[in-house]
Parts: sequence; structure tokens; C-alpha cells
Amino acid sequence: MVSHDNHILNVTAINISYHKTSQECIRTCLNFTNCWSINLKEQPNNEIYECHILDTDRFRNASNYVSSSIGNSHFSLDHDCEWEETCINPNKKCIPNYSNGSYECVCEPIGKYDIHCIS
Repeated sequence: MVSHDNHILNVTAINISYHKTSQECIRTCLNFTNCWSINLKEQPNNEIYECHILDTDRFRNASNYVSSSIGNSHFSLDHDCEWEETCINPNKKCIPNYSNGSYECVCEPIGKYDIHCIS
């Protein structure tokens, strides 16, 4: 998973659990077929993490991807959409298909660009 420190995806979790390490939270995600990302919140005593399993990601809910306080992190599944050069055009949105590892570039205006949003 790819860590995005000091950010969260502000959506409702499908599961909340508590763990001693971030890796335990990531393993918990693997138990859910619809876990596409995680919010991890370090608790004040720094000895436990609140793990939010999410059934969506920052690509589908960009407006809910927000800066957060230190100790909070958003984790996304590693995917081509994580890298800026996947869909080149600035008016693009990369939508991952986690089932088969592919992605779709949604471009504006629709129909004017090829698969990678290049004119």
C-alpha cells in the first residue's frame, strides 16, 4: 500500500478496528474483498492505531481526500493511478480497476483524448 501522510479520505468506514502496528491494519484490509483504502489514526498515547477500512478510494472521491493532523495517514492500494504520469492531461481523472490491475482515464472534454488523455 502507498502511504499518504497527514491526509485522510473523509468517508464512512465499513469497519473500524484497533491495532498495535500499521501493518496489522493493512493485514485487516486484506480480509475484506471490498477494501480499497485505509485511514489510519494514531491514538494520543502512540501505542495503538485506529484502523478505518474503506470501500472506496481517493480517485473516486477526490473531494473527500483532505489534509489532516499529524499522526493520521491514508493508505491506498498500490496502482498505476498513484503516479502522475498515468493520465497525462491536466483535466483527467484516473479510475483504477483493482480486480484486473487496469485503469481508465476519464478526460475532459470527453472524447477528445486517447486512453492516456493525450491530445
